[in-house]
Amino acid sequence: AKTWDQRSTVRAGELNAITAAIGIIKKAVSEKTTAATARLVQQGTSVRLAAAIAHNPSAMEALEEEAEAAENAGSVSFLQRASQKPGRSAQETRDALTSLLRSKGQQLRSTVLTTLASEVAEDPFAKVKTLIQ
Repeated sequence: AKTWDQRSTVRAGELNAITAAIGIIKKAVSEKTTAATARLVQQGTSVRLAAAIAHNPSAMEALEEEAEAAENAGSVSFLQRASQKPGRSAQETRDALTSLLRSKGQQLRSTVLTTLASEVAEDPFAKVKTLIQ
């Protein structure tokens, strides 16, 4: 009975600590979140609706047209498709990026930037290229 009481007391203390931590986190998030804060939200969808659209060719075409229209509307994207200067090879671009990261890493005394420069300098597909050849 004594151990039961001790365990119950410990569990109650743990629950109080978790509740307090959740309250602190919610307070900190609500204080730092404003209307201007970007929010990434996953929108829910119905499986039945998705199945109905998938089985209807005209609905699929309409959905694809809508997606293409949104894509061509100049919306902001996190994906950079291409940005190489004409006449510059991928290796030259990688070398320029590596030297920039190294110099800024040394200037700022940032181990993260110098490590990133080392990782960029390595060809991640070197092994694959040798296997293909």
